[in-house]
Amino acid sequence: MIVFSTSRALRDHYNASLQHNQFIDKAITIGELFSKMVLVPDRSFIDHETRLLLLSAASEFENFSKLQIQRDLFSFLHNSQYIFRFFEELSGEGVDIDDIDAADTYVEYEEHLAILKQLKTNYQELVDQKMLMDPIFLPQLAQINEAYLKGITDLEIVLEGYLTHYELTLLHQAAQLIPVRIRLVANNYNKKMQERFIEAGFEIKPHNRYLLDLSTQEILEQAPHESSINVTTASFSERILQVAFIKKKISEFILDKKMEPENIVVILPTEGFAETLALYDDEHLFNFAMGLPFSESLFMKRMEAITSYFDHPVQEHLHRRNRFIEGIEPALELMRLHYSEVVSMALFEKIIQTLCVGVDEKSIEIIEAELFSFKKLDTLLMDATFKVMLQLFMQRLSTATFDDVRGGKVTVMGLLETRGSSFEGVIIVDFNDEFIPKKSQKDLFLSSQIKSVVGLPTPKDRESLQKYFYQRLMEQASEVAISYVSSDTQVASRFLTELGITKSSCSEDEAGYASILYEPKELQQRDETEIIANYDFTAQPLSATGLRMFLECRRKFYHRYVRKISGHEMPHDIPKESEVGSWLHELLQEVYTQNRTFSSLEDLKKSVESAFEKHKAKGEMGRYLVRLWLEKLVPFYENEIEHFSEGFEVYACEKSLQKTYKGIPLTGTIDRLDIRDGMLEVIDYKSGQIKLTESEKQLEKATEFQLEFYAILASALGEVDTAYYYDLKSGKRIKEIMLEQKLVKLDSIFEYLTSTKEFNFDQTEDQSLCKFCDYAYICGRVH
Repeated sequence: MIVFSTSRALRDHYNASLQHNQFIDKAITIGELFSKMVLVPDRSFIDHETRLLLLSAASEFENFSKLQIQRDLFSFLHNSQYIFRFFEELSGEGVDIDDIDAADTYVEYEEHLAILKQLKTNYQELVDQKMLMDPIFLPQLAQINEAYLKGITDLEIVLEGYLTHYELTLLHQAAQLIPVRIRLVANNYNKKMQERFIEAGFEIKPHNRYLLDLSTQEILEQAPHESSINVTTASFSERILQVAFIKKKISEFILDKKMEPENIVVILPTEGFAETLALYDDEHLFNFAMGLPFSESLFMKRMEAITSYFDHPVQEHLHRRNRFIEGIEPALELMRLHYSEVVSMALFEKIIQTLCVGVDEKSIEIIEAELFSFKKLDTLLMDATFKVMLQLFMQRLSTATFDDVRGGKVTVMGLLETRGSSFEGVIIVDFNDEFIPKKSQKDLFLSSQIKSVVGLPTPKDRESLQKYFYQRLMEQASEVAISYVSSDTQVASRFLTELGITKSSCSEDEAGYASILYEPKELQQRDETEIIANYDFTAQPLSATGLRMFLECRRKFYHRYVRKISGHEMPHDIPKESEVGSWLHELLQEVYTQNRTFSSLEDLKKSVESAFEKHKAKGEMGRYLVRLWLEKLVPFYENEIEHFSEGFEVYACEKSLQKTYKGIPLTGTIDRLDIRDGMLEVIDYKSGQIKLTESEKQLEKATEFQLEFYAILASALGEVDTAYYYDLKSGKRIKEIMLEQKLVKLDSIFEYLTSTKEFNFDQTEDQSLCKFCDYAYICGRVH
């Protein structure tokens, strides 16, 4: 029987054997071997949920709090994984907590060790009471399964990785019953494993490959192991460009190197990058060995949108939630009623099931399976609110995956899945210091120094093991391509230097790589081709805003008024300056609708305050911002009283008018019209910046004709004496000093607009105008 590290290596072995006309050796994974070669009489193996429940019960003693592990549900469940890892590591390496204490290097943590020892004792008692078997107690309770082993002629283990002290002990026991051989490649990165075999009596030297016989303690084969890597590297300033790098290298491997796509592998040091890679897999190149994340499912997106709104009921979250609630309104109301209440597991399950309307069958299978396991935590969750239970449940679901059934031929996998497998073409991305080697998360309780003293694997040992896997993968390939991100905060892994691999100069042709990702059909439509179209300015109303848009950027005018594409505004909770300005306009309209003139500053101020109390600004923030503005209106009040004392009174507010002028129907709403001696004054309130045309040079490029529009429109009501902006902040009235000149300029513009019905709607040359334009993406001005 041949033993491999992974099921992938097992499949590769069978596939290779089928190519030959011969009997196929029986094969198994090393995990299956260890599970079958031991017996634990009268016990059943513990499941994950029971494990958590019993550990929680075991931690109910006074000194446990001194570990600084909180007893609240979230903290305990999160930290329980570190506790179990600690116990598993001690068990696997045959180290007792007392051995650590005896090392005399843990003085400052003696109390912590005593607490952990008590926790383990309490936990073991609970496990024993229920006649369960936790893997951490295997060395104490397990017996070698002689009947199983004697049914095997011999064992040959292809060792790609690390064996714990207990696992090696099991193999030595098996070697007393049947021949046991181990194939080993010794290099600079598996020295910990080499030391184990040296301790067992084998003379192991680096850079050799061996076949060791544990039964006879002989080295059956020994040969030099030459390691050479044919590798190219590329660096990028943006992580996403590595997707293009992957596609380019696959193309080169297949077309230039004549590789079969099944013999190419893409290695992701962080499996989260699989989502990005899948997003750009238009050609269906890939199959994802790690599966596709359930976190991208409709159910997860729905729940995240709902809980985001319940936790933070802002406009953005409300609109996002509303995209996902069709068909689940009754369940949503039930969830809202109980969201912050302690609920039973039965009610929690009922609500989750009713929230699954419209969810696909595969997702429902995953949800039901997780619910089945989750219900076992009922006693631990009996005092939890629905919100807490949901967060824990979603946390569990976030680790679930869908099987990838799209059938791509290039395999995408994580590093550990490659053990024992070889590929002709290897592509590794994210070869950065932060990812390779991956930093260990297991050392919550012990320092590296103490681990080294008592014989436990250190973080350095684990990092070396990862390097071993990378080197083995690369040296068995004929072509290796590596990419990484190079920026102010990210650098290539130092492991590249250890391997003698030359780093690429940053960066290769990034524009060329970007074109691989961004050449969909819609991009081809977003060019700057000439657009000539008909538009009749005499046939529809024209506002000052519309004219300004035409003069600044005809293409923008074309999208808004010819194609009639309206801009989309994201929902927001903090009012924009323009909204606050509109509310001020509304307040002043209400004040001057009631009274056309004031003689007392106090009366004017009280009238504005009264209007504010009745006004419905959006939300508390809106009222707050308007209130801030009212505090700034003292100069405005003073100037108003002086203005009215000169014989002016308000004629109209927010007056909407239309008038055909020079053949063009004009439209607009004037903020305010004042009158004195039958002469009208046009007033445009301004709460923001005021831009005036002050010279002939500025007049040539002028695009703002709002006051001129208002003056023309107001002339339908009577003779207009003047037009000005009213700066609400300073209280000053600012006249349009070039009103007559701008009216003349406007006449010439209108003459042009009425003389033709066909226009070249070209893009503006001033690209600063594109920065906040609704149509920048359509125009290709944003990439």
